Amino acid sequence: MIIEVRMILNKTFILFYIFSFCSVLLFAKTNEVFSTIEFGFEAGSEITENRYHEYWDKGISINSFAIVPYYYGSFELGFQYTEYKAKENKAKDLEDISISLGWGKSIPIFKKVELYNSVSFVNHIMKIIYTSEISSESEISLNINSQVKYNFLGNYKFIAGIKYSTMYTFHKINHSFYFIGISYSINTPAFIKRFLQ
Repeated sequence: MIIEVRMILNKTFILFYIFSFCSVLLFAKTNEVFSTIEFGFEAGSEITENRYHEYWDKGISINSFAIVPYYYGSFELGFQYTEYKAKENKAKDLEDISISLGWGKSIPIFKKVELYNSVSFVNHIMKIIYTSEISSESEISLNINSQVKYNFLGNYKFIAGIKYSTMYTFHKINHSFYFIGISYSINTPAFIKRFLQ
């Protein structure tokens, strides 16, 4: 039953993102290159359970990002911290620190509301915390991210989103997260724009 539900969720996510990115191609407009930087901060947790949760309970996830427009979309740099608390006698605590680089695009929906979709490649640095030592390993994943952004005050936006991640360990592990947060946009300083160009 759980496997069937996961398969349905996976197919739903895939169809949703295919539709979203087709919409990007239809409605995309050329952005002014490097004109702004959007900084964001989000907090959330996992939605569904996977192999991890046989050994660890769901913990909090904190995500930060910077988005810079570039012609037909935007470059995205992200940092995420996720903690997992060990279930009794099954494992030790686990911390996952990841760095991602991606490409995304915003689609206007209403006057102050937009849908932002992105795809990113991620490097995970995972630390297993024992009583007297810490061991670590590195893994990669592919993330698909979708956010609804509401511009509620000046350059501030409220964010609510979901992130679907496939981690390529020996056995692939799928993660689904929800996040809520806030972002703030600035005009890119001239010296940074010159450096990027």
